[in-house]
Amino acid sequence: MTRSQLLGSAVALALCCASGCRDVLAAGPDVTGAWQTDTPDFGYTLQLHQSGATVTGNGTAFGNINPPTRTLTVTGSSTTRGVTLTLSLSDSTTVLFQGQIEARNDTTVLTGTEHTAGGDGMLTFLRP
Repeated sequence: MTRSQLLGSAVALALCCASGCRDVLAAGPDVTGAWQTDTPDFGYTLQLHQSGATVTGNGTAFGNINPPTRTLTVTGSSTTRGVTLTLSLSDSTTVLFQGQIEARNDTTVLTGTEHTAGGDGMLTFLRP
């Protein structure tokens, strides 16, 4: 990060705090637990742990790829603005996920956008 980017980030944070939006960085819904994508042929299984707004974990990417499964680690956050996860796969692939938690019937759902080097797409995780 360059000096000007750091300065810009610091100014934005100061303005945010001065304007009364301190809760932006507050912890959001708890995402601790097992999650899996709602697609049977390709997706992810995650085991997440949340402490405050910080999210960590591990999991597996699976599908019609070679190798068919890859391990991954997860870092990210759950704040009042949403959930952001970085999935670092064992083959050096990085996936950024940004989404929101919602309840559907008896299931908690995390829906959002998956950003990869190959493009963006919608992704839904289920937590029974």
